[in-house]
Amino acid sequence: MKHIVSVHTLDKWADYLDRRLAEYSRFARDGLSTQLQIVSIELVVPSDWNEALVLQHNLETRISQSVPTAEGRWKFRPDSYEIGADRLRELSAGKGLEHLFCFAEYFKPTDGVLKERPHIIDHDRVFLVANSQQDTAADVAKVLRQARSRRTLGIVNNNPIDPFDVKDGCIFLTDVFDGDVLLVSELAKNN
Repeated sequence: MKHIVSVHTLDKWADYLDRRLAEYSRFARDGLSTQLQIVSIELVVPSDWNEALVLQHNLETRISQSVPTAEGRWKFRPDSYEIGADRLRELSAGKGLEHLFCFAEYFKPTDGVLKERPHIIDHDRVFLVANSQQDTAADVAKVLRQARSRRTLGIVNNNPIDPFDVKDGCIFLTDVFDGDVLLVSELAKNN
């Protein structure tokens, strides 16, 4: 079960996402982030997490240990990446997008393990790929986790070979709370 919190109007969230989008853009082409604007930002968390606690938490530190459990007892926590992947699939389907590219910072183009994972290589940078409409949420979450390094950075578009082909309605995703949760946002081109 997921809970979607719209955080677009909250400055610290917009600033955080702007920094992450600029970081992704540095892997791409100079000036890509200046060509884009953020239309919406969704924070996708497990449905039993306290929204007020989530919104007040430091964006750079883990939150999973801070979320209270029922009556102080151990409680199973759902996989936040799978919850985020489920929302990513919903948004992608609604926009007719299908190509997820997730920057895999720790992978090198010569890594043998890439033979077993769908990927593309762009100027010595590796991007793991998934089909955001055909793959299950578990499969999409697996790609996101495998690609994660110091952060998760990805894009969903309609170009099967270019992770930097960003048009109106494309989806940008990154992690927050040191990898505990995904932020999903819609992008538009500046005029």
